[in-house]
Amino acid sequence: MAAASSSLSELEAQYRQYDELIASKRAWLKQCGVVTGADYWEALAERHSSLPCIEAISVSPVRVLSYREVEQHANRVAHWGLSVGLRQGDVVALMSENRWEFVTVVLGLAKIGVTAAMINNHLREALLHHALSIANTRHIIATRSTMPAVIHLVDSIRAGPTPQEAEAWQLWLLLDTTDSSVPHELVDGSHSAVKSLAEALAHCSTERPDRALRDRVRPRDPMFYIYTSGTTGKSKAARFSNKRWIGAGVCWSGPSLLGPSDKYYIALPLFHGNAMAVALSPCLFSGACAVIREKFSASNFVSDMRVYGVRRRWSNHAFAQ
Repeated sequence: MAAASSSLSELEAQYRQYDELIASKRAWLKQCGVVTGADYWEALAERHSSLPCIEAISVSPVRVLSYREVEQHANRVAHWGLSVGLRQGDVVALMSENRWEFVTVVLGLAKIGVTAAMINNHLREALLHHALSIANTRHIIATRSTMPAVIHLVDSIRAGPTPQEAEAWQLWLLLDTTDSSVPHELVDGSHSAVKSLAEALAHCSTERPDRALRDRVRPRDPMFYIYTSGTTGKSKAARFSNKRWIGAGVCWSGPSLLGPSDKYYIALPLFHGNAMAVALSPCLFSGACAVIREKFSASNFVSDMRVYGVRRRWSNHAFAQ
């Protein structure tokens, strides 16, 4: 009985400690004037500016970006969005592997009040059509490996009874090479017009856009859409609010025990809520570095931990050390 009482007392003390920690974090965010997910990110980018933010291990050489560099690229994305006519309340579809650009696109769109619809990479044909349709988007960003499925869908729609639907979509290719032009083999034989996002971003400013560009965004407005699995019917776009993304960082950064010296391996796809919110948000809040591989590899998992000095990792259910 004494041991049980002692354990309960320890749990109560730990709870009070986390409660006080969360209260102090909320007070800091309030002091920074944080309302939206973009406000939250910008406060963290300033706080941790020189620290490593993302380590992308699927590219050669490995790419490490600081919080300042992620912020600058996100600013480019925001200015690109403005240049193509995106405004508060609009939606952009993103179909990408776990790449550092995935994060900067979502953050950059949030800076101008635009929601990212994070499409499951494995969707094809009718299921992909449904996901894009319910997103109500005019712009689709995809990678070299996911763009063929989008092009195939667009071409089939154009050949069908409602070609005007596909005509409204502008396709943007997120490239993974230093050559920013769209590969000919990707569009040969297709009538789809694909533009290079890298080329467009090269001409955009790295300066932070005016916060007034998102002045109508409220905490409960969607920062991004995460799609349900579709096991009980067509997948649905679940609204993931600004408040929820911020809250994930505030609440989970304590129990995760993450700190600025940590590397944090995110194994889940970033279009998954547990990855983008429950893993990435507390990682950013803590000033830790997110280690990401384009696609999870069971054969490389243990070696990744050793080679890249990972101290903590996120699986589907729990933080682990």
